Amino acid sequence: MAVRAAGEERLPRHTVEDRSRSGWPGGGRRASLPLQLLGLILYCVFGILRLPGFLVAACRSDVLWQWVKVLADRAVGHAIVLSLGLIALWAAPFAAQLIPADAATDEHGYYTAFSVVRSGSVNSVYPEVIHRPTLLETTVIIRPPDDVLAYEVRGNDTLSDIAFRYGIDLDTLLWANDIAPDHFIQLGDQLRIPPIDGVIHRVREGDALPEIAELYQSNPVAIAEYNRIGLSTTLVAGMDLIIPYGVLPESLRKSGGATGLSQRDQPVAAFGEFRWPTQGVITQYFHSRHYGLDVGNYTGTAIVAADAGQVVIAGWSPIGYGNRIVINHGNGWVSTYNHLSTFSVSVGDFVKAGEVIGAMGNTGYSTGPHLHFELLYHNRFRDPLPLLN
Repeated sequence: MAVRAAGEERLPRHTVEDRSRSGWPGGGRRASLPLQLLGLILYCVFGILRLPGFLVAACRSDVLWQWVKVLADRAVGHAIVLSLGLIALWAAPFAAQLIPADAATDEHGYYTAFSVVRSGSVNSVYPEVIHRPTLLETTVIIRPPDDVLAYEVRGNDTLSDIAFRYGIDLDTLLWANDIAPDHFIQLGDQLRIPPIDGVIHRVREGDALPEIAELYQSNPVAIAEYNRIGLSTTLVAGMDLIIPYGVLPESLRKSGGATGLSQRDQPVAAFGEFRWPTQGVITQYFHSRHYGLDVGNYTGTAIVAADAGQVVIAGWSPIGYGNRIVINHGNGWVSTYNHLSTFSVSVGDFVKAGEVIGAMGNTGYSTGPHLHFELLYHNRFRDPLPLLN
């Protein structure tokens, strides 16, 4: 392929007259001299016309030094402005030297002063033309973490709360921990949190990907890709495989009803400590013939659960307690709330610590509106006062 250089053949031909007209040294300086003289004459005329005003202002002054001071100040100011103007006029020709002669024209002679290589169908190359490459779009796939997390149950936790917190379905959480929807979770329980909706499968001897995928209604390619193994990889017994979006067969699920449970149907983890169940004044303390703590206040004062748990009794007591609520906290502790005027819960409901369960009243063997509060640990009464937080 022949390659030739285009050199001086297209260089612009500028005469001396062109340079003098376009701002080159010498010609530009002579062209700016009349402008300098015109500016100087105009400024002098301006100063002369202002002089009578200075005199009138001075004659109206009462003290001689005042008009002298005014005249001096104005003279200094005008002198500074005149100096700046003269400097600007003097520097104009030098600034013109920095502008190339061809910049004022439409020709490309300034650029074609460089050698241009012509090759193939490319006719010419101009430095002012920049072709940017087309950038390809990059699609970023956000992959959930691969590891199964361990979560320790805290007070007032429910299974639905935990699943929502980690962005997985309740079924996924239940299947990963082999528990039923009504499982009574307790403070400190350890739960496995899968990184994605689906099933965690513990490999057994002889398991293969196609059979595992069929069992959980999944795809062997998806399972292999997510777990970073090959389709022909020999599975080791005891290893855990994450089945993305797999479904646990009905025969392997723990019974316990539907998973679409309301808040009152979900087990709640107890804190293991107790808060005050109401507000008021202590009217009677715990002693050998009084197995609880009495707190007096107006009828209708709110009664709350001292800790999370399940309501096992909510109704009338035939042995003098009046309207009574009993909550099993699932950790050996039971609390009772007596002489209530109304109920806000029913038997079987799960309540959180601090949740309103009823209102103070004067029912049963009572001499005034108050709450008779009891705590039992493994069916033995305990003094509530030192245990209340």
